[in-house]
Amino acid sequence: MKCFFFWAILLPFFTFSQSEVGTVYFKDGSVIQGLVKLKKNGEVKYLNNNTKETNIYNHRAISEVKVLDNSKLITYTYKIIKGQKKPKWVMILMGKSNLCLYGIMKNGSPPIPIDPNSSNPQIFTPMSSTIKHFVGKRTESSIHSFDKTIYDKGKNRIERLLAYFRDCPGLCKKIEKKELNKHDLQGMVEYYNKNCN
Repeated sequence: MKCFFFWAILLPFFTFSQSEVGTVYFKDGSVIQGLVKLKKNGEVKYLNNNTKETNIYNHRAISEVKVLDNSKLITYTYKIIKGQKKPKWVMILMGKSNLCLYGIMKNGSPPIPIDPNSSNPQIFTPMSSTIKHFVGKRTESSIHSFDKTIYDKGKNRIERLLAYFRDCPGLCKKIEKKELNKHDLQGMVEYYNKNCN
C-alpha cells in the first residue's frame, strides 16, 4: 500500500519529465500556470502544481503558451506554415502588435527573445543554434518563410516579399532598393510595425 502511494505521488512528475514551467493563455482571457508540455498534435498537456491534476487542452482554445526554458522565457503559438498542411508550435521572437517574427528551432539552444519595448531590439541566437524564421500577422492563421514553395513557382524571393508587404509602400521601396537585405526578416518586421502598423 505504501509503495502504491509513493508511485501515485511520483507518477505525474515522471509523466512531465520533459516539460517546463509555463503559463497558458486562453482565447477567452483566462490564464493557468503549472508544468506544460507542447505536443506535436497541437495539444498542451498541463499539470497543476497544487492539485497535481493533469489536463489536456486543444490549441484552438489557446492564444499562446509561455515556458521557462533554461532560464529563458519563450512564447509559443500554433500556426500553419504556408505550403504545409499541418500546423506547428512556433516561437514568437519579435512583435507584440500587428506583424510578428516567428521561429522554429532546428537544433541547439533557444534564442533570447526580443524585448518588444526595446528601442533597439535584437535577437541573440547562440552560435550552436539554427532557427528557421517566418513572418505573419497575429490575426492570420498562416505564417510565411518566403522561401520557394509549391504555391510560389515562378516567383523569386523579392517578388514574394513585395506581394506580401504591398500594404506598406515604404518597406517595398527599401526591399527594391536593397536597403533591407531580402533575408532580413527581423528588419522588415521592425520597419513594418513602426511605419505601417
